[in-house]
Amino acid sequence: MVVHAEPASAGSVFLGPRHKSFPPHSWGSTAEQFLEDEPVIGDFQTPLLTLDSSAVRHNVELMADWLTANGLQIAPHGKTTMAPLLWRQLIDAGAWGLTLATAWQVQFARSVGIDRVLLANELVDPVAIGWLAAELDGHPDFEFACWSDSLQSVRVMETVLEDVGAGRPIDVLVELGAVGGRTGARDLAT
Repeated sequence: MVVHAEPASAGSVFLGPRHKSFPPHSWGSTAEQFLEDEPVIGDFQTPLLTLDSSAVRHNVELMADWLTANGLQIAPHGKTTMAPLLWRQLIDAGAWGLTLATAWQVQFARSVGIDRVLLANELVDPVAIGWLAAELDGHPDFEFACWSDSLQSVRVMETVLEDVGAGRPIDVLVELGAVGGRTGARDLAT
């Protein structure tokens, strides 16, 4: 199977470690240069996600129609693909936003214009909280929420937000856990 790319944006971007799964021998070349050697799927590092564009279009349309018919909204996992073009396709089809797993993923999503994000984790990194506070204050249309299963994590956020003089709070969803579960508040009092 031969790999194809969009040549319009390929010429000015140099491949490197930030491009998921591209082989080290491609680093430093443009996508056009890399494609001249006619790479095949086996040339890439794993894990590697490959998509059939017609199947994706069909599935996105089917999802959008079903959500609309049932009055629902979703924030699909963007962390699985880390593919901005797919993210945009999902959002353009009606997805509310994206679900991501790390602060870096949120930062990357913001850099490509994603305006609504659910972080499926607690946010306790002071540097990330400071960045998020500035992003929320600087972009009133940006919507963000993260999960929390403890008062300690909320207190960390509150402390950093106070220290940086944040103008907007961070929306927090309380995660309820089950006995023996991996995450979530373990009782109603928490």
